[in-house]
Amino acid sequence: MTQPASHGYPDWNRSQAQADVLFVRVDNVTVNNDTTHGRFFIGNQKALGLYFTAAANACQVMVRWFDSNTASTDFMNETYEFPAGTFGTWTVPAVGPFVEVLLILQAANLTYDMRLWAAPERRNFASGGLGVTLISVINTAIGIGVTATNNSNEIYTGPAYWSGWQGVANFVAFLEVVDAAGVVYTLDRWQSAGLDFWRPVYLPPARARIRHVNQSGANTVYNSVLLKAPLLAKA
Repeated sequence: MTQPASHGYPDWNRSQAQADVLFVRVDNVTVNNDTTHGRFFIGNQKALGLYFTAAANACQVMVRWFDSNTASTDFMNETYEFPAGTFGTWTVPAVGPFVEVLLILQAANLTYDMRLWAAPERRNFASGGLGVTLISVINTAIGIGVTATNNSNEIYTGPAYWSGWQGVANFVAFLEVVDAAGVVYTLDRWQSAGLDFWRPVYLPPARARIRHVNQSGANTVYNSVLLKAPLLAKA
């Protein structure tokens, strides 16, 4: 793609790309320091697709937007949290003429894969290594006083549904997310004996997990499901 010598913004002649430009392709690379990909001119693109896998160790993936190729400070950024062993695919709208992707390591020896490409539109991905299912735990035994945690390996941000059922009192389920540094944030909590539930939620760009706590005096089984609901999102 040819970068113009001067760029007026907004670009009223912006064209809609059909996923025909690949900016970055990285396969199984290990780095020991924060790493930047770019800066790339994307003023004639509508959106960008980004795929990332943190195979070993954790990092934050920050998409940074600039108004020129030489600006020292971004005017907007979006950060995605990748604990070790997670992956994700998403798109972001083009909000400026130049972009770069900064990897902020939580520890040395980050091994990762990455793709950055031109996308025809901004959308939530319904598919991936786990399809629409982020977490699915069915009829799983849990003992008295036991806490069981089930994690998603896919980083997904957007509308979702979470559902569950268990048959004893004093059983609590927490919907949480974990960032790259291991900090846990609680999104929702549910407690009700013998009743199922089905709730719409919005997941931030971090690792989702469901934590189950059996506070009752009896062994039981539990069921929990967390599903993407990308069709609820307006592109």
